[in-house]
Amino acid sequence: MTLELQTPPTSSQASASAKLVMPRDKAIQQIRAQLEKGLEIKRSKIRYVNELERAREAKGEWTTAVMTLLKAAFSSGAVADECQNWVGKVLPEYADLNLFIEHFYDEMDQRLRKLHLVLKRVQELPDESQPKSPASTAKAAAATAQAAAPVANPAAQATDANRDFFDAPAPANGAAAHPRAANAPASGMRPRAGAFIVYEHDPRAQSAVRDFCTKLGFEIAEITSGDPGDARNALVEQLDQKPHLDFGLILSRADAPPRPFDLGYVVGRLGLKRVYVLSASDDKLTCDEHGLLHIPLDPADGWQLHLARQLKRAGLEIDLNRVF
Repeated sequence: MTLELQTPPTSSQASASAKLVMPRDKAIQQIRAQLEKGLEIKRSKIRYVNELERAREAKGEWTTAVMTLLKAAFSSGAVADECQNWVGKVLPEYADLNLFIEHFYDEMDQRLRKLHLVLKRVQELPDESQPKSPASTAKAAAATAQAAAPVANPAAQATDANRDFFDAPAPANGAAAHPRAANAPASGMRPRAGAFIVYEHDPRAQSAVRDFCTKLGFEIAEITSGDPGDARNALVEQLDQKPHLDFGLILSRADAPPRPFDLGYVVGRLGLKRVYVLSASDDKLTCDEHGLLHIPLDPADGWQLHLARQLKRAGLEIDLNRVF
């Protein structure tokens, strides 16, 4: 598998001073079209090496098209160079496939976010077909000055640059939202809920998973697996009492997996992309022959970010900043 390297940094001041030479409406239309193509690539479901290679090929063609567009739209190539710049990890060739897949999605998030900022910049420019007003001229000048201004907090810029493309922006006044308000569902909406199915009774792991889900604002229904010799299926009975579930977490050992009927019922109920197996005995991220993701509960709590990203990609609204 090939390595993916991060591109070198470019000058943001040069990018801010570049002038739009393409008609504004035409530039907006073409940038929007490229954003749609990029979003389509990002929505690709990747599980295997051949799917990752196809996604990378599509990404390369899309990136080339974006660079060509931006170089034609602006008076210099600085805007294209700024969009080409992204911050990523250098992974060894022997790294786990899931790390390469996560790396691909991270890169697409950053590239889409940068292109979206270019679109906003073009949209804020005055329409040359209309007479310029003093207010619009002042607004454009202020936007250019703000883009060229030095960054006071590089750490904050790095955090913002790595935020997922669909993450909600921080409050405008810079104040943190009250935790209770952040966890509260909107009026008329039910709380997001998940099933925590315990096959391996590990108090420390159970507590860590419960705390993590609470931190993200989920309600968790903890369900214990029944006696394998019991004629009744206690798991199915307990799940049937929970009609509104968004995802499922299964705590299990690699040498004692869930019973096939139980696993099939959970996946059929919630969907393959919303069921995850957690285990302290696993040492790396793996996908089994059915495409079910197994996430190791590592002591460094790296599993929390992996799980949060998977839930986010499954369509659940998650603020990844709350993971840390």
